[in-house]
Amino acid sequence: MRKFLLLIVFISMTTVSAICAAQIPQEEVALGGINLGATPEYVKSVYGEPSSYIRSKNGVIYDYNSTFRIYFASGKYMYWLETTANNGIATPSGVTIGMDASILYKYGEIYLTEHEGNTTYYSYWAPGRITLIFGVQNGKIISIKGSCMG
Repeated sequence: MRKFLLLIVFISMTTVSAICAAQIPQEEVALGGINLGATPEYVKSVYGEPSSYIRSKNGVIYDYNSTFRIYFASGKYMYWLETTANNGIATPSGVTIGMDASILYKYGEIYLTEHEGNTTYYSYWAPGRITLIFGVQNGKIISIKGSCMG
């Protein structure tokens, strides 16, 4: 019985280690020098005033030329940020829109793969219920989104 219990503990620890090893660093969930959790003031100090604001009852999206958007819940807590054009905005590892999806190997194991129409989304998990999601069509990256799962 004791050997069986030790085996179960070993398997559990191995599984937890495998899950932790699949995570990407939290600092990697950033775009254009903006980390998840940045304040509205910091975003404006880097990119200036947004080209438009999209307001909802739960927050506001800072929209920069319809290609880079940042959502602040309650107007002050960053919930997600996303880029959808080859506008020079990259992840800390230098991944940008238009790159071949094979570059995603640098993030390691994919946490979740989803399909929506002709787009495949590859999600990578970071500590703190945070994800980095790449939209891919025809082998090319078409969107990058960092978000808190809240």
